[in-house]
Amino acid sequence: MTKISRTVSNKEKEIGQLLEIARANWEQDFETSKDYGLRALRNAEDIGSGKLICDSFNVLMVTHYFVGDNEKALHYGFQAMAFLDRENEKQSPSVFNNMGMVYFRLNRLEECLDCYLKSLYYTALFQKNEQIAVNLSNIGGVYWETKTDRFDYQKLEAVKMLKDAMAEGKIVNPLIRDLLVQLDKLDNRDLAYKFFSTALKMFEEHSNNPRLYVNVLYNLGLWNHSMHNLEQAQEYFTKAKQITEKLQMNFLLPNVYLSSAQNYLDMHEYEHAFEDARTAIVLAWKYKIREEYTNGFFLMASIHEGRGKLITALSSMRVHCKLTHSMYVDRHAKDLNLMQERHENEAKNLRLEIDRLKMIVDARCERA
Repeated sequence: MTKISRTVSNKEKEIGQLLEIARANWEQDFETSKDYGLRALRNAEDIGSGKLICDSFNVLMVTHYFVGDNEKALHYGFQAMAFLDRENEKQSPSVFNNMGMVYFRLNRLEECLDCYLKSLYYTALFQKNEQIAVNLSNIGGVYWETKTDRFDYQKLEAVKMLKDAMAEGKIVNPLIRDLLVQLDKLDNRDLAYKFFSTALKMFEEHSNNPRLYVNVLYNLGLWNHSMHNLEQAQEYFTKAKQITEKLQMNFLLPNVYLSSAQNYLDMHEYEHAFEDARTAIVLAWKYKIREEYTNGFFLMASIHEGRGKLITALSSMRVHCKLTHSMYVDRHAKDLNLMQERHENEAKNLRLEIDRLKMIVDARCERA
C-alpha cells in the first residue's frame, strides 16, 4: 500500500514538472509548450487525478491562447471547467481568469466579464491579494473596451455569487465591496478607472511580481490615452515597455509598442512614434503575431503622413491593405473548412442512423 502511494506521489511530481516546462514556454515556443502540456494530460489521466487533469487543460488553454488559436483555447477551457468540483475549487480563479482572457480576445465581453468576476469571487474568498489585483485589472479592461455599452447584471451569474457572498460576510475586503456596490452607479469609463487604480494600489501593497504589475500599467496607459491624458499615458506606456523588454514578454511587447506609438502620434512626437511603431512591426513579425503586424503598417502610414513623407505613407497603407486582405481570405478559408468538417460529421452520423434503422427493419422482417 505504501509503495502505491509513493508511486502516485512520484507520478504527480513528474506531471507538475511537465506543466512547469509547458508554462515556461508559453511565450517562447508553442510546440514545446503544447507537447509538455499534452504529456502532462496523458499522465494525469493515467493516474486519474481530477486536479492534475484540470491543471493540464488549463495550461493547454493558455498555450493556444498565446498563439491566437482561440477556439482551441476555449475547447480546453471548457474541459478544465468540467473538473472544477469542490475538491478542485482552488483552481477556479485561474481557470475562470484564463477563460475570460479567451472571451476577451473573441470580443464576447459579457461572457468575459462573467468569467473575470467569478475568478474575483474565488480569489476574494481565498483572500489571495495578488490574484485579486490581477482580476481587478482585467475587469477594468473589459469596462474600458466596452466604452458606453451597459451590461445586464441580472444575467451574470457571477454578480449574484459575489453579492450573496457579501451579504453572508464571506467577502471582507473593503476595496472589493466598494467596487461591487458601484457597478450599477458608474458608467463604464469611470468603472474602468476605478478597477485599474484599485488594482494598482493592491499590486503596490501586496505584490513584487513585475510580470503581473505590467498589465495594470499598460491598462492605465490605455485609459489615460482614451481620456486624452497623453503625457500621463506615456509615463505608463514607458514603464510597461521597460518591464516587457526586461522579462521578454514576447506576446505583449508588440501591443505595448503600438499603443505607445499611437500615443506619441497623438502628441505629434512623430520620431518617437516612428521608432516605437517600427519596433512593434519587427517584434510582431518575429513572433508571428499577425494582427499586430498588420495594424503596425496602418499606424505607420499615419506616422509617415505626419512626418510629411506622403509616398512612404501610401506604401505603408498598401502593405496594410494587402495584409488585411490576406487575413480575411485565410479566415474565410478556415470558416469554410470548419463548415465542411461539420457537414461531413453530420452526414456520417446520418449514415450511421440509417444503418441502425435498416438493421432494426431487417430484424423485424426476419421475425415476421
